[in-house]
Amino acid sequence: MDPLSDVLDVFRLSAGLFYSGRLCSVVSLGGDGDPGSGAGLGQFHILTGGRMDVLVPGHGRYRFDTPGLLCFPRPLPHRFEPDAEQPPELACASVRFGLDVDNPLARALPDVLWLPAGELGATAALIGCLRDETRCELPGRVASVNRLFEVLLLRVMRQMMAESRLDTGLLAALGDRQLSRALAAIHAKPEQPWTVEGMAVAAAMSRPRFAARFHEVMGQTPAHYLASWRIGLAQRWLLQGKPMDWIAGQVGYDSASALARAFRRHVGQAPRQWLVAKANAGLA
Repeated sequence: MDPLSDVLDVFRLSAGLFYSGRLCSVVSLGGDGDPGSGAGLGQFHILTGGRMDVLVPGHGRYRFDTPGLLCFPRPLPHRFEPDAEQPPELACASVRFGLDVDNPLARALPDVLWLPAGELGATAALIGCLRDETRCELPGRVASVNRLFEVLLLRVMRQMMAESRLDTGLLAALGDRQLSRALAAIHAKPEQPWTVEGMAVAAAMSRPRFAARFHEVMGQTPAHYLASWRIGLAQRWLLQGKPMDWIAGQVGYDSASALARAFRRHVGQAPRQWLVAKANAGLA
């Protein structure tokens, strides 16, 4: 697979519709009690018509008067203030980037992302499809809308990579010709005893230049990213019921106990505790 598909296979993107229709009153989202909120959940809003202001504490006030998409990849309080004369038509979904908010994919996008439909190219057609699905009463409506939200977000990530819109984060690294080679090599062989030197060779760069460039773009060291990737794989296989000894071998650890120690350092919980927590949250 390509590097972005590799990432999405490990840190699964999922969306869940929680509102669709016309908004006629002020509403606060992204906080406690909001139906689209929850641990590790961001929010994705599609404006299909009308106008509104959006207040995001710490980020400012935004005016939206054209169809487009508004994404908060991580939990962030925000308030919608609809226009009285032309109230907005919205479809709103919670979004989850993987099982835990602290993963490279969850950190890949800016805190607030607004893209008007006019900047989306062929992807803009999906907004019309999503609008039509939210208005219909056919079987599978919600499932269809959820998948459309996911495809929209995937297409947005692909576009931001292709257009080099991001200077930092995982998507920027995946769009970098040399860094993407190192990431592809790590993704393909996570069990390999990777060193910074080995990653630099894969990227066709010197060790110092690779280490500096990786940290500049990713905001973390190559070793930290490698650990995040391995733990992400381990989490996926734990949910599938794979034994710890087998998982350890697949992700480059000498034993189940070594993997358990690394898991606790990275996640803050032992693997069994983490599994129980995910089961209680309905994610296992």
